[in-house]
Parts: sequence; structure tokens; C-alpha cells
Amino acid sequence: MARVNRVLDLFKRGDTINKVDEVQPPPKYPFGDLIIRNDDEIRASTAAYRKSLETDNDITAQMSGVVRTEKEIATPKISNIEYQTKISEFNTIEDISEWQTTVKDYVKTSREVNPDIKTPELENSTRKLLDGNITREEHLKNIDKFKPVTSWNDLPREPSGKAVVFSLRKNQREDGVFALPSDEILKYNVSASELKVGDTFRGRLDIDAYKNYDSWVVAGDSSTANKGKTHYLTAIHYEGTANKPVKFLASQKTSERIGTGEIGKTGYARISGTVKDLNTNNIRVNAAEFLNNPEWTQVGFDPRRQGGFFVRAGENKHVPVREASEVIQIGPLVLAKNAVLDLAHKGYAKGGVIKKGLMSK
Repeated sequence: MARVNRVLDLFKRGDTINKVDEVQPPPKYPFGDLIIRNDDEIRASTAAYRKSLETDNDITAQMSGVVRTEKEIATPKISNIEYQTKISEFNTIEDISEWQTTVKDYVKTSREVNPDIKTPELENSTRKLLDGNITREEHLKNIDKFKPVTSWNDLPREPSGKAVVFSLRKNQREDGVFALPSDEILKYNVSASELKVGDTFRGRLDIDAYKNYDSWVVAGDSSTANKGKTHYLTAIHYEGTANKPVKFLASQKTSERIGTGEIGKTGYARISGTVKDLNTNNIRVNAAEFLNNPEWTQVGFDPRRQGGFFVRAGENKHVPVREASEVIQIGPLVLAKNAVLDLAHKGYAKGGVIKKGLMSK
């Protein structure tokens, strides 16, 4: 089983399958081939990962794919294993336009869940909540009914360096800076990010990248590195300072407009803190250990559910998260250490009394 879990972790980073005898050690930058003996063995172990795909759709965070309701049942064209394998095979395409067209078409027809889908019942519930016609508790029941939130049981797939670059628009590729290995910086003719440990960073997800290409790319800006530029990376570990914790930020007005269906999703919410680690391998290893650690809370964000960051599971499920001592983001997965929860919150976006040092269980 340990070998299967190892294979799954590598596989979800976008690697490919070849039927030979054993799994090879992970490369420094795990974008290479995955080698296994029998993909049927993996197929039997993917249930947890398939469940983790059925999560909320907007985490900054805009978190991972929309959970299916009875009215939104997806009919997968192929199994998840086959989907992930096919996604990795697109790394052989060298032309950007061809890659974008091919991947976009494939994702549109084959992805199990659509992260951009709307839920009219929740838009109506949000309007009622904002107008004072229902309570927050009633709105949360509607979330559980029409678009329930689940927790992550495994790490999300890591996009290849090619996917990170090719999933962006031309102006983003030309003007942005990338936290990628030096050989990939040269290969894809992009500028290297100067972001380092100790720098400030305000991160989110690039919406078009995950909506169109199923590439979960962290995007953000820094006041201390490449000022005025947008940084693109696959993972980040934040920490707070003595006087400034990691903050979860989202505009109340924008959240309300998205929640009621007035406007579509936009990259407005941020996680703001100091960089503790940028090494994707280290971050993934730590995140795997922290998934079920009681000091760490799984955090969601989806303005089509509620207007701020929230606890994904446990006795404090749905409770707003305001800040934390540390935060890890790997694409759609966000983990917060010593999360500060707003237990007195009664509205859609605006908070109440903050309770320090409370964690979900």
C-alpha cells in the first residue's frame, strides 16, 4: 500500500505511466515519468483522490472543483486515472497554441467536475441572507444540500512546468515571473521570480488557468521581490511574523456580487503573509503530514457558498477563518496552522467577534 500511495502522489503531479517493474526515486523537480508495474493496482486505490476532487471551487485561494449535487451529476467519459494520464501526455506538445487548444478541448469534455458551474439555489439563498430573510444557519443548510463541502484526503496533482506557463495568456507569460527550475525558465523563455524566504507575498489562484486547462497555478504579488510583477508558482508555505499573522483577505462587496450571481468569479481574494518555503518537494511532503494534524485546519474559499475563507470539515465546518500562524497552499489545497476562527459570524461576508487560537477538529 505504501508503494501505491507513493505512485499516486507522483502520478497526481502530472507524470505518465509505463508498465515496467518498479517506481523510480522522485527527481528533484518531479515532472518526469512515473513507472509502475500494474496500473490496476493504482486504480483500486483512487477512491480517496476522486473524493478530493469533489471540493469547492475557488481558493485563493479559489478551491478545487465544484462538488456535484443531484442536479449536477457529472458523467465521466473516462476514469480518473485515464484522465490524469492523458493530461500528462499533453506535455509532449511543444507549440503553445496547439497545447492550449488540445488541453482546453479535452478538459471541457472529460473533466469530472466543472469548477465554474453556478448553483442558482445558493444564489437565491445568498440574496435572502443578505436581505435578512433567512439566518446564516439556514444558508449553511442550503450549502450542505446544494453544494456540500468536503475535505481533502490526499494532495492535488501538481502541474508540470509546461502546464504552468502554457496555461497563461500571452501577456501573463511575457510580463510575469516564474518560480520554476532554471532549465524550464530557459526552455519556456520566461523570467525567473526573485521571490525568496522572508519576502512578503499575497497569493491567489489564476482562475483562467484552472477553469480552462485544469492547471492550479498560484499567482500573486510581493512588495519585496519583483515589485509590480505577478509571480507564478505551484506551491508556497507562508508564515506570520511576531506582530503580523498570515491573513485571509476577501472583499465583502465583491463576495456578495459573486454570491448572488451578479458577476462571475474574479481573482480578488488573497492569502497574505511572509514566505517560509518555496521548495515544492518540501512543501508537498509537509502538507501530506499535516492533512490530518489537529494543529492544521483545511481551509476553503468559494464566494458562491459564502463570502470569506472557511473551515472545510470538523466540528467548526463553515466557520470563517481570519488568520493563522502558518499557511500552506498547493494549488487548490490550503492548510492553516493555529487558525483563528470567527465563531460569532452571522452574515455572508462581514465578520463578528474573532476567537483567537481556535482550530477545527
